Amino acid sequence: MSILIAKKEKRKFSPDWLRNFKGFENYTDEKAQKEIKELERLSEIICQHIQNTS
Repeated sequence: MSILIAKKEKRKFSPDWLRNFKGFENYTDEKAQKEIKELERLSEIICQHIQNTS
């Protein structure tokens, strides 16, 4: 059994950070910001699911 501990500090990801990954090199700042928000939301959903099923 594992225990998940939520970190209080929140990382801030930038369009430049995202463009370092293959497939995201040509994203505009606007498109990258949208993608980052979607990735953050996905991570929240996954964490909630793990917490609710343990």
